Amino acid sequence: MRKALPIIFIAVVLVGVGLFFLHRWALHTFGPGYDPTNSRDLQKLMAVADDSRPFREALERFRHDHGGYPAAVTNLFPTYLHATNSPEDFSDWVGWRYVEATTNSYTLHYQANWDDGLWYEHLASGTNRWHYSTSVTDIDLTLKFEQR
Repeated sequence: MRKALPIIFIAVVLVGVGLFFLHRWALHTFGPGYDPTNSRDLQKLMAVADDSRPFREALERFRHDHGGYPAAVTNLFPTYLHATNSPEDFSDWVGWRYVEATTNSYTLHYQANWDDGLWYEHLASGTNRWHYSTSVTDIDLTLKFEQR
C-alpha cells in the first residue's frame, strides 16, 4: 500500500497538469480572440475598426445621394465601393457585415472569432457607438476609440 501512494500522487499531479494545459488550449482555441482590457488587443481592435472606414464612408456618400442608407450592401457596388471579395458574395465588405438598415441608422458587425465580434452602430441621432461582445460580455469601446 505504501508503494501505491506515491504512484497515485504522481498520477493525480500529472492529470492535474494535463487538465490545466487542456484548459488553456481550449480557451486559446475556442475562447474570445481579443481582450479589450489589454492595450495590445485594443490596438488590434482599433486597426480592425479602421478597416471599416471606406465602408462607412461609402454608406455616408450613398445616404447623401439617395436620402437614406441602402437596404442591402449590394447597392453600394460598384459606384460607392470596389468589390474586394468573390463576385458571388457581395453581402459584406472585407469581413464587415451590414446587419441592419433604416433610413437614418445602420449597424456593422465584424466576426473576430467564433464567439466574439466588433460592432459599429450609427444611430439615427447621429451618434456612433463601438461595442466588443462575446456570449458572456458586451464592452462599450466608444470612448476608447474616440480618444485616439
